[in-house]
Amino acid sequence: MSASAASRPSSSDGAPTHVHQVSVSEEHHLTLSVDFDAVLSQPDLELSFQIAVPGFAQGWSLYCQHLQRNAQYKFGVTHPLMPPGHFGDNVHTVVDFSWLDGGEERSLARFSWRKGPEPSMISKTGALYQGFHLVRSNEKIAQRVHAYKHRFDLSKQQRYRLSFSFVQKGPSGDAFEQIRASRVPNLQHLPQPHDVRLFFPCVGDAGGELWAPSAMLSASSPYFNDLLSSADFAESRSLEAADALDNDDIAMLPTRDHDDSDDETDAILARDKRISICDLSDHPSFSFRQINVVDTPYTTYQAVLRYLQTGTLLFTPLSSTCKPIDPSAKFDCKAKLSRYEKDFACAVTPASPKSVYRLAHFLSLPDLEDKCLRELRISLSPRNAAHELFDNASVLYDAWRQVVLEYVVKNWGEVTKAPSWSEMLDRIERDEVPGSSAIMVMLHRAREAATNEDSATPIPRDVRLFFPCVGERGAEIWTTSALLSHASPYLKDLLSSDFADSVSLSAKKRPRPSAVEEEKEVNISPAEKDFEDSDDETDEIYTTRRPRTLFDVDRTLDLTYRQITIRSAAFTTYLAVIRWLETGYIRFGPLRSTCNPLDPTAKRTRKEQVESLVGEPNEAWVPVSPKSVYRLAHLLDLPQLESLALLYIKYNLTLECAAHELFDNASVLYDAWRQVVIDYVVGKWDEVSQTSSWTGTMDRIERDEVRGAGGILIKLFKAREEAAKTVPTAV
Repeated sequence: MSASAASRPSSSDGAPTHVHQVSVSEEHHLTLSVDFDAVLSQPDLELSFQIAVPGFAQGWSLYCQHLQRNAQYKFGVTHPLMPPGHFGDNVHTVVDFSWLDGGEERSLARFSWRKGPEPSMISKTGALYQGFHLVRSNEKIAQRVHAYKHRFDLSKQQRYRLSFSFVQKGPSGDAFEQIRASRVPNLQHLPQPHDVRLFFPCVGDAGGELWAPSAMLSASSPYFNDLLSSADFAESRSLEAADALDNDDIAMLPTRDHDDSDDETDAILARDKRISICDLSDHPSFSFRQINVVDTPYTTYQAVLRYLQTGTLLFTPLSSTCKPIDPSAKFDCKAKLSRYEKDFACAVTPASPKSVYRLAHFLSLPDLEDKCLRELRISLSPRNAAHELFDNASVLYDAWRQVVLEYVVKNWGEVTKAPSWSEMLDRIERDEVPGSSAIMVMLHRAREAATNEDSATPIPRDVRLFFPCVGERGAEIWTTSALLSHASPYLKDLLSSDFADSVSLSAKKRPRPSAVEEEKEVNISPAEKDFEDSDDETDEIYTTRRPRTLFDVDRTLDLTYRQITIRSAAFTTYLAVIRWLETGYIRFGPLRSTCNPLDPTAKRTRKEQVESLVGEPNEAWVPVSPKSVYRLAHLLDLPQLESLALLYIKYNLTLECAAHELFDNASVLYDAWRQVVIDYVVGKWDEVSQTSSWTGTMDRIERDEVRGAGGILIKLFKAREEAAKTVPTAV
């Protein structure tokens, strides 16, 4: 079924005659067209045709302009403000301008927009598009009419047709649903023919009520089915009209999300006297069952009941898209709601998608939950993603959180550049965001999963790190030269040197170098490994537990990449560092000095602990040695990562392991690492010097078994002397 309208041709004072056609179909189509007479070559031609569209607010127009100064024509449509995705989330949009050659259309300009939600949101500002237009140069139009030059003349009056169409592919959007809903009488506010009353005692001065048939509620919601079929409920709430307001029984419903509840809308409805109570004295001996509702707004229930009746629901904007949460927004939520109510033709007051989702989840209405999640998807932007990710709804509801997580991971670069992201991280550091820790872990895992998928394949990456000594065939990590060059001055110099040219390979022209025959080998590993805390052991565990196959670049045409072969650094160390560059997260494993046998009090060896960590279900982050990471970060000039490794060693030193770490090879080679351990030993000198590990290390030094120990002892003695000078003398 469709609604259509046509205007009669009109003319006055030489104005062009025109006729317009409107077709609105419940089968997901909207078409507007206008036929008009005009001289297209007329300088600064500007025609606009206002069109009334059945079932929609006013504000529709088609227009044609000749922009002589720009030597261009502009054809388009404007429409009233509508919520994002009001027409659907998979809409095909077309604007077409044609010359009417007798009874046939000759297209002069046409453009179709890719399928997506319409209206869509302008990502930079959060505003909503209110129209479409296409621009064609005079030259392009002239080329199109060239084939008709014997019959067509731009300088003469001709008849043209300008048309616009929305076609929603798949389930219909709100606009088409509301056309159907407008034909269904709204009886929510009338007691009869209903037998269930939902009473809202906290709304307005006298409360509010909604009426519904128990059959519809029971058939739609398992919650209502159980409630209404309960013998206790049926006996206690089957009431005579005169006694209805004395019923104190309450159905427990979900707690509000105060950022996006519909309380504000309730207040507007109550102020405007749009919430009322029926005089039940007009219905003698009318029996019904009553549910008192105190924890869900009236507006939310009104929208959900109307949805159960018609399948239609209109959403208000999320508070994160309005002031003050989004400072760049033009309106606050209250002003935006007023505009929605003024501009949208709707059969029911709009409701918050978050408030509706919470109620739909409680009432077990999966179709309505999906509708709310769809609204969330099209409402997310880089500016509000941080707020929504750590909002109470994301903490409480897995499906809601997953939608936001997927958006943040997919749009990571844009989201993390938004001011709202930095502000949210500052609030999390101040412990002002309940539930943020768990969400941060989930975010890191989602980022890791995305990185795992990307780092295992070359496209769209252009640098291959190859580890020929790992496993039988070697291991590889794919990354980008842009990331490496931006993060590390060392790698920037390397990739911009002659090395880049000598290792640039085309997969189309030659096969990938094997583990035995390498194209080019460059040592970008620390001068020596610390064998006690290298990640070689982790490599063996990780590649056994999570085998990774080499990508067959020979099957990928026109793939050019640069290869770096690494023999003297662990694969998992590099994997962790690359992922830290991409995600900002790294997971450190235990120090060997805190494990058995170096620490006899420990229950497990380092290998056993790493095996346990790698084997954790759904754990994507490989635990790596802070010592190995520090050495690589020092080589690649990554000071932030060096600081992270130093913080880890600082907070994980123990009395027993201090002696081992102080005289370890890392302390011999790296001043900053050594200083952290010396500060710990000096601060806890009395306890450290009494441990068996300290005594055993001193014995080894006396036997000259500890390389570099003399220099470290001198630095330790000087540090202790300096500390002694600062200790106040007892009087």
